[in-house]
Amino acid sequence: MKTRLLRDIHRIFAQADHPEALSTQDLVAALLQDAEAPWAEHGTKGLNAYHLSNLLRDFNISPANYRFDKGRQAKAYMRNRFLDAWARNCPDLVEAAPESEHGASPARLAQGRLPAAPAGTLPVGPPGGLAGPKRAL
Repeated sequence: MKTRLLRDIHRIFAQADHPEALSTQDLVAALLQDAEAPWAEHGTKGLNAYHLSNLLRDFNISPANYRFDKGRQAKAYMRNRFLDAWARNCPDLVEAAPESEHGASPARLAQGRLPAAPAGTLPVGPPGGLAGPKRAL
């Protein structure tokens, strides 16, 4: 169910042309509009902001205050907070993201994955080699 939520949120961000953030209210409304999704039956009265926050907590995604155009401020979900969860839980989603302001490379954002570890080998063992430090007798 949580993977379905991530996929649905990805679709909503894509339909909105990948904005930096979506207000919690707009995100919940968009999730409830999908007639085939289980969100209208979630809980006793359907998905709400509280339920959404609880479902996304496992992914370390939470809403924050965000100032939208024309000075409107609201709780919102930042798109960049979803990138890691999408890459880990929905690897088939290809992220065609605009360039980030936070210094992440466009190739990294486009793939939705973290950069690979550097190639090569590093010595493994205790400091001072296998025999350890020499003791004075």
